[in-house]
Amino acid sequence: MCRLLSLLGRRRIILVSPYASASMVLVAKAIVEALHTYGSIGLVDGGGFRVDVLENMGGPDILGRILVYKGMLPSSNIPLALYNAGSLLSLAPVDRLVVASVLRPGEVPGKLRRDVVRLQRVSGSLYLLRGGRDACMVEISGGKISEAKPRGYEARALSILMHASVEYGPLSVRDAVDVLSSELSMDRSRTRMLLSRLAERRLITVEKGFVLVEYQAR
Repeated sequence: MCRLLSLLGRRRIILVSPYASASMVLVAKAIVEALHTYGSIGLVDGGGFRVDVLENMGGPDILGRILVYKGMLPSSNIPLALYNAGSLLSLAPVDRLVVASVLRPGEVPGKLRRDVVRLQRVSGSLYLLRGGRDACMVEISGGKISEAKPRGYEARALSILMHASVEYGPLSVRDAVDVLSSELSMDRSRTRMLLSRLAERRLITVEKGFVLVEYQAR
């Protein structure tokens, strides 16, 4: 499973993304997971949060364990989830913060920048989730989120690259193009495009001219 998804609700995460609806699903997922640890959570709604997303994800009883605050921070010591937080994020007590989402990087105070995870749309319902050295592709649709695993040529290419790396050692970009072109019976131009797509999806990285496979099938 994508490590960043597994951390939702278990480690403080600050989501930065202009895609508010997608961020809402991630905040809801973090709340559902955090409720395995906490008895209740305060949801600070900066505007636009739909509680039915929480209900669909966590079941009908979950709303009884969530206290909703519209545009204000509570004075109690309850764990907090902030959606569309804006300036409220700089006022929130760090030790009680489970998850927060903001639209712009400039809304994240310095004390929380190490917890930032960015959400970028790739196409349609496909998003790139990236934080620190971790990255993965996720699909967000119908109020649900799941890891988007490579398929078709992408899956075959990753398998070929992993096996070739084990057998021959680190592969240069030219080596990778050669082996994929041969194994997939694909011309070199299309092979380069396939490598570029894998890199865009953070399934591989290219460092100092060598290809590193980042994706590990679970």
